Amino acid sequence: MAWGSKIEVFELWAAEGDNDTPLAKRPELPDHLHFAWSSFWALQGDRHLGFGSVGPIPFQALDAYARRCGIIDIDEFDRLHRLIGAMDKVWLDDARRRQEAEARRQRKPS
Repeated sequence: MAWGSKIEVFELWAAEGDNDTPLAKRPELPDHLHFAWSSFWALQGDRHLGFGSVGPIPFQALDAYARRCGIIDIDEFDRLHRLIGAMDKVWLDDARRRQEAEARRQRKPS
């Protein structure tokens, strides 16, 4: 999740034949998780922003997205909700760590 803008560089290195990059060493995402992974990234724009922080992916956004994708079975939805929630927690924790590190960096005297 933290690769962000670095992914393009990793892909360029891989295209040049460098197989010793983080991209080459990343874990494979099992097929049964591709939908949840792509859903997580599709829902990023639905986060609430305010007071210098980013909120979690709203339940309403996930519910609408799941319905749009044809997920009406409660067990399927609950599974997607748990997976997205787990990914969201990791993403939010990382975002908060980065924000705190940036705040510390800005407070340091030059």
